[in-house]
Amino acid sequence: YDVLMGDVVLPTAGTAVVYGGGETGCETAEYLAERGLQVTLVTRSGASDLARSAEPMYRKHLLHRLRANGAISILENSEIERFDEGTVSLHRQQVGSEKLGADALVVAQGRTTGSPLVQPLEELGMRVEVLGDAAQIGRIGDAVHAAHAVIEAYASRLLQRQ
Repeated sequence: YDVLMGDVVLPTAGTAVVYGGGETGCETAEYLAERGLQVTLVTRSGASDLARSAEPMYRKHLLHRLRANGAISILENSEIERFDEGTVSLHRQQVGSEKLGADALVVAQGRTTGSPLVQPLEELGMRVEVLGDAAQIGRIGDAVHAAHAVIEAYASRLLQRQ
């Protein structure tokens, strides 16, 4: 998220390894390739599981773009073991140990639930609804539907007061 939000400055030329085959990892690989980097997307699972939590229609187009992008290569069934000054050491299930040159390593794995804002807002007497990944790691569509349900319930309560 730090890379996608511009909070981390990465090189605009050279090579990058993105570790994580979820939706965020795939989007990060695409983002870096668009900025001039040669990108290797490393995923622990098989290529058929890339971005598996994405909405199906979006996932279809995202995977098509990734596979068609000559600046992106995908290493499936692989785990990064070490990153040392310009070298990523990884283990590939069918191949064994391998080293890649990389000017940057971006880890696109893991999200956490919760929000540090909930308690202070509740202490101020505000009603708080925790949605999306802050409530439970999941799909964007589920977060949108949950937000819609919260807004509908809120609007219904307002209408009943009138």
